[in-house]
This record gives sequence, structure tokens and C-alpha cells, in this order.
Amino acid sequence: DLAVVATARGEGDRTTLRVSAALTCLVADAAAGADPSALLAEADAAASLVAALPDEERREHRECAAVLSAVRALAALGTDAPNRQLLAGLRAAAAAAQTTASRGLRSSTVAHLALLEALEGHLTRATHLAQEVEALATDEADREPAAAAALAWVHLRRYALTEAREWLVRARARTRDRGGGTSAASTTPPLLAVLQSQLFRLRHEYDAAEHCLDQHLHGPRLPRWVSEQVVTEVVRLAVARGHVDEGLAMLQDTDGDESWS
Repeated sequence: DLAVVATARGEGDRTTLRVSAALTCLVADAAAGADPSALLAEADAAASLVAALPDEERREHRECAAVLSAVRALAALGTDAPNRQLLAGLRAAAAAAQTTASRGLRSSTVAHLALLEALEGHLTRATHLAQEVEALATDEADREPAAAAALAWVHLRRYALTEAREWLVRARARTRDRGGGTSAASTTPPLLAVLQSQLFRLRHEYDAAEHCLDQHLHGPRLPRWVSEQVVTEVVRLAVARGHVDEGLAMLQDTDGDESWS
């Protein structure tokens, strides 16, 4: 079916058909976890088709813009874009989804926005956003792992450890149910590992904390905003063990020209 749609995207004889086909292929590729750079390029190509829609089709323009904005914002989470750019993209995507009353698009974008806000230390804002996502869900299958991860992060920062553990368990269960999927979804497991490591570190269970991080520290390369959290927790763990020089050396070994946020 997707092969037929892809053909229609390039060879369709009507603009609306080509736009529909382009967006279908784009969303399918995003759900399959396509490379973020390829997704962003595909979104640009789809946007060119959308721009050719007649001006009077305003509702169609809004709906297409909401899909494109969401795909771009979530795909960017798999890149090394700075946090401020990720936040701006997610906020724009959430606003676009709101104008079209798309519960699904708003849930996914706001859930990841809540998680980014939590990582930035905006705990009250993150809580409100995550609670909105929880309220949008109609059943357990609709619940977003990123929203649960955001609430776990908030509770841990407020030293509400029991609640932090409960939300961490929920986030893990939702992640298992959802699978890997999009590039945005693949960023959740390493952040959950950081949360679990922090809980172990607070109990002085340093070996267990280190074990949580190993596969993410030495595994496939992570997006910058996720890698920052993993490495920061490794450094804190080294300092907690009394290995201050080792922790400082790890900070110096991190690549990238921009300072960490």
C-alpha cells in the first residue's frame, strides 16, 4: 500500500492527491523510526507540495501544517540541535495541533515538551504540560511514555522519591508497550536509565547505578540533549564515589563546541 502511495506522491495528477500521499509517506516513515535528517528533508519536500494547495483551502493548510510541524519537532529530538531550538519546535508543533483540535498530535508533542521542560528545570511548567497529556488519554494505550518520564523527573527533583519511582515504572511500561518506533521515542529509554541511576545513587548503590548507564554510555551515539544527561549522571556518580578527577576528565572529553545547557 505504501509503495502505491509513494508512486502517487510523485506521479499523481492532482495536487491534493500528491499532498495526501506525501503526508502519508512522511508519517509512516516517522512511525518506522527513519533517520531524523531524512525525515526533515522529506518534510521539506512535503511542505513544498502543501504550499501549492489553493489559498482558499485554509483548513487543509492548517491541518497539513500541524502534521509537518509535529514530524519536524519530533524528528529534531533525534539530532544534536540545541535545547532552545528543540523547545521552540515542540511549542510551535503543540500550538499547531491545538488549532486543528488534533488530540494525537498535541499529546505526542506536549509530552516531549514536558520532558524537555523538566530537564531544563522548569518543574511547574513541566508538571502542567504532563498532566494535560495524561488528561487527553482515553485509555492506557494512548498514554505517552514521555509524559510519565517528565513527571518522574519532576518528582525526583522535588525529592518525592516514592512518586518518582511510581512514575518511572509507568514510563517503562509505556515504553515497552509502544516499542522503539520514532526517533523521539528512542530517546526515552536512556533518560529512564538516568532516572534509575539517580535513585540508586541516592541510596549509595553505586554499582547498580553504573550498570544502568553502561549500555547508553557505550552504545549507539545519542542525540546531544540526551547524551548530556547520561554523561552528567556518570560524572555525578564518579564524584559520589570520590573519583573527582575521573569525573572532571570525562567532562573534558565530551565533544561539541557549544556549552552544555
